[in-house]
Amino acid sequence: ALPSLLATATLVFVVSTGLFVTPTVLGRPQNIFVPTLIDPQVNTLFDLPSAAASAFLLLLGGLLVVGIASALVGWRRLEKALA
Repeated sequence: ALPSLLATATLVFVVSTGLFVTPTVLGRPQNIFVPTLIDPQVNTLFDLPSAAASAFLLLLGGLLVVGIASALVGWRRLEKALA
């Protein structure tokens, strides 16, 4: 049961990192999420190096979570739980 739960939590985390509309519509201005931080950097401030750094950190965080999940239960068990 642990591989299935960990696979589900990992998928939910990775998918939620790319969500943009939900935090924008439901959130308050005080709640800043990385995808909503990247948008003004690109479209308003035209600060592409900062946007690229933020996007890289978001990618690195997602890969770190997947790597930790893979290390905890093993890659084959994680793949089996996702199938």
